[in-house]
Amino acid sequence: MIRVPTGVEGLDRLLGGGVPRGHTIALIGPPGTGKTTFALQFAATGLLHDEKCIYISLEEDEETLLSTATGYGWDLKNHRDRGTLQMLKLDPADIDTALTKLESELPGLIKSFGASRLVIDPYTMLEMLQEDVLMRRRRTFQLCNLAQEDGATVLLTSEVSPDNPFASRFGMLEYVADGVILLHRVMSEDQSKTQLAIEVVKMRRTTHSKEVKPYTISEKGIQVYSDLRISLRGLTRY
Repeated sequence: MIRVPTGVEGLDRLLGGGVPRGHTIALIGPPGTGKTTFALQFAATGLLHDEKCIYISLEEDEETLLSTATGYGWDLKNHRDRGTLQMLKLDPADIDTALTKLESELPGLIKSFGASRLVIDPYTMLEMLQEDVLMRRRRTFQLCNLAQEDGATVLLTSEVSPDNPFASRFGMLEYVADGVILLHRVMSEDQSKTQLAIEVVKMRRTTHSKEVKPYTISEKGIQVYSDLRISLRGLTRY
């Protein structure tokens, strides 16, 4: 099995070297847990391994994302200018146009561009603007299948449900995705500070650690401490 490194130190160790190539990975967490940082780190790692990447944003504009990446030491601007990174900003206000554009143009774009990594951040925005549950599910399945047809490894970021800290906003991505990674904010045992924790809940067709691990976000990005453990006491599983 060919594995794709995420570039997140410690996490790849938990995954046996990375996520299986061609998988769709759902990264789920509350605000402030580093979902966009993770997404940029995932893209930057692929580019450093001579892979091409498509990064689709529904919140932050291209220049803001490039500036954020530069702050972590990832020169995505150079890759964009060289033509190995393509960044697209979709307008979530016009959801039908955005989804139609993705469904009709994404497969051809992945193939013609030669992208092996695709990021959609945040995918939640596309879900929120679709009121019909069946249509939301159908389009999520279709989008993932379209991307995977050409062998791209896909990362979709999602907010957690307001009612369940262990589920995506609409509770759907967990079933569509091949892999699910949860990000948590938990109180330390002495109740003195908030800690960040990561949990690989699901990863099809491969073994992985199921332990909850602490992580930090520094000037170098996200780092997972795979040799430590952390308790999720206080959070309730549904």
